[in-house]
Amino acid sequence: MQNIGFDHVDYIFCLNNTDQHWDHMAQVIAPQGKIGLIVENEAPVALGILKSKSVTVVWETMFTRSTFQTEDIEEQHRLLNRVAELIDEGIIRTAVTERMSPINAENLKRAHAKIESGKTIGKIVLEHFE
Repeated sequence: MQNIGFDHVDYIFCLNNTDQHWDHMAQVIAPQGKIGLIVENEAPVALGILKSKSVTVVWETMFTRSTFQTEDIEEQHRLLNRVAELIDEGIIRTAVTERMSPINAENLKRAHAKIESGKTIGKIVLEHFE
């Protein structure tokens, strides 16, 4: 692993390939640190390697509240509205890199092929039904 000037970090937010980065995250996370994940793992995650450090691991998914009808489900509405405001104000940018229109079988196949290639950066949006 390349040394980037830190022996340990208190927080890690992994946005890409949990399986690929797990061992490195476990090495650099500080005792009582926190790791946030948004990407599913394919292989079993070795949580035991973090036990002696008392590390907190949290998976965040957008649909937990609606899937499980949590008591704070209304918070999802507020979060999405706030994100929309930040996008409209230009404070944050979406990850949309390509738009395809109209929504039809041909464009759906094109979009799917691009995603399957593994070379897509950002999000592809299909819009406007025929």
